[in-house]
Amino acid sequence: MTRRRLLFGLLAAVVALAVVVMLWPPSAINRENKSKLRHGMTQAEVEAILGGPARDEVGGKPPRFLVKIPENQKEWIGPECKITVVFNEDGRAGAISSENVSVPPEAMLEKFRRWLRL
Repeated sequence: MTRRRLLFGLLAAVVALAVVVMLWPPSAINRENKSKLRHGMTQAEVEAILGGPARDEVGGKPPRFLVKIPENQKEWIGPECKITVVFNEDGRAGAISSENVSVPPEAMLEKFRRWLRL
């Protein structure tokens, strides 16, 4: 009977993990949130809309050895689009741009590894 309980527990854990992965919230880096960004917003306001500081959620970022990105320019790269915001000297958003990102579908195991940073 102990073996059955162990197998049942393992099966329940796998099902629970699958439910969590399927219900994980989508990325905040998307076209809808890009349309909410306005010139003159502070960096904190931009980060609140885009779900945190500048980051690459899809991984595989190409090396930037040819182009140096200025300190006042931040990039949010999500599975749907890349959003670039250039902040003025006073820390407010000046130029805001976006471009589509083409990312192949990610396997569930790879997504889980990325979330756990493995």
